[in-house]
Amino acid sequence: MKHLTYSDKSMLVGNDAADLVVRYAAALASNRIGDAVTLNVYNAEGTSAEATLLLDTGAPLMVESLHTDLPEPDNSEAVEYMASRMRELADSVAAPPAEQQMPPIFEDLDLL
Repeated sequence: MKHLTYSDKSMLVGNDAADLVVRYAAALASNRIGDAVTLNVYNAEGTSAEATLLLDTGAPLMVESLHTDLPEPDNSEAVEYMASRMRELADSVAAPPAEQQMPPIFEDLDLL
């Protein structure tokens, strides 16, 4: 289990989810994009909760080791989602800047 701090909020989350959320945030920042991820956590009061984190270039995120007897919350869906998105980011080809892209509606038109 790890202690995850996001902005001024603290929560406990399983090791895999905690490690992956940091790596996913770094991958999103490297690609200058963002995403929201919902994790099952234990909040500061020790109760089960859901936390939705906005991950982008400036995400205020930190993870630290913690020893506890609490069972890790199930985040298998979130872990698979983040891993899948990271694979997509790694496989994607860099696109031209947005101002150079034509909206899909104009793909077949010769406007230039």
